Amino acid sequence: MKLKENDIASVIVDAAIEAHPTLGGPGLLESVYQKAPLWELDHRGLKGTRQVPLPILCKSRFLVSPQVIDVFRGPRYRGKQGHNAIQCNI
Repeated sequence: MKLKENDIASVIVDAAIEAHPTLGGPGLLESVYQKAPLWELDHRGLKGTRQVPLPILCKSRFLVSPQVIDVFRGPRYRGKQGHNAIQCNI
């Protein structure tokens, strides 16, 4: 069964909420705080990736610098070349 966008968002939030108290407060490396939610997502049947550079698409043009996403779940928009991108609607 294919999950709807809101269902996926709910799983992602639940995974983050589960991972945070397990790790405790500040003091660990950032990579640990990125890997824990990914493990939780995988445990729930969703895949994700760390440190994904995503270009910003605004009015059909890509901005110069891509945004680096700490934890990325999957494509929200695919540009003309098939690349993942974040689309702004202004």
